[in-house]
Amino acid sequence: MIFFMHECEEVLGYTFKDKVLLRACFTHSSYAHEHGGEKNNERLEFFGDSILGFVTAEYLMAKYPDLDEGRLTAYKQQLVSREPLSRAIEKSGLDQFLMYGEGEKKNSKENHQSANENLYEAIVAGIYIDGGIEEVKKFVKRTLFSKININSSLLILHLKITIYYSLNIIPYFSIFLTHRNITIFRTKKTRFL
Repeated sequence: MIFFMHECEEVLGYTFKDKVLLRACFTHSSYAHEHGGEKNNERLEFFGDSILGFVTAEYLMAKYPDLDEGRLTAYKQQLVSREPLSRAIEKSGLDQFLMYGEGEKKNSKENHQSANENLYEAIVAGIYIDGGIEEVKKFVKRTLFSKININSSLLILHLKITIYYSLNIIPYFSIFLTHRNITIFRTKKTRFL
């Protein structure tokens, strides 16, 4: 498969000094397995997950200086979940550069959604290794925070939590975040202050 580096970098909005690293970001493990053990993006995905968590936490701390840790955590989990990361990859068109093995190409769109999430994290790690944290912040701001997936999904979550707090209710609930919506399940009886 031909990997179009220059076109990919144009879409990324970042030019890699290390082109081998760029290619590794876009190499799915199925492709690497079918092509003699070429480097794949799994380790980059692992590293990128932590970097993305840091960048997102820093962003949320600055954007919402009065929110408590619980709300910030819920916001962060919503932002760095599969749906927004996969959507950012798809909207930007970066998914067209992901190199799959022949078998993986036949898998469902949901499987590719997971691969797109992993690609986003691998790109974050690749940019960090190649250009540093400031370049990562630019990429994440442009692709994830500027689209503000947070405004709609997090507003709903924020309103639900705020209502509980304003009514002096301590809800016993767990929050289940899906790629489509937020569902709150009661796990115990609600207690009033």
